[in-house]
Amino acid sequence: FKRSLILSKKFICFILCSELSYRVVFWIAAIVLDLILGFNGFLFGFLGKIALLIVMITFEPIFSFIIYMSLRIQSEKISSDEFAQAIMSDDNDSDHGSLANAQ
Repeated sequence: FKRSLILSKKFICFILCSELSYRVVFWIAAIVLDLILGFNGFLFGFLGKIALLIVMITFEPIFSFIIYMSLRIQSEKISSDEFAQAIMSDDNDSDHGSLANAQ
C-alpha cells in the first residue's frame, strides 16, 4: 500500500487526466448511444444504457490496473522482458517485491 501511495503522489496529474479521459469517453458514448437508440423507443434506450453501464463497470478496474502497472514500470525503469519474467515467476510476491529485482 505504501508503494502505491508514493507512486500515486508522483504521478497525480497523469492519473487524474487518465481517469478524466476515461469518463469523458464513456460520457460521449452514452450521448451517442442515447441519440441512436432513443429514437427506437424507451426499451431500446434503456437496454443500451444498461449495456453501457455494464461495460463501464467492467472496464474501470481493468483500466485502473493498467494505469498502476504502467506507472510502476516507468518508475522502476524495467524492460518488457524483465516485466514478463516477473509476471511468470512463481516466487515473486507482488506486495513486497520489486519488479526490477525479479531476475
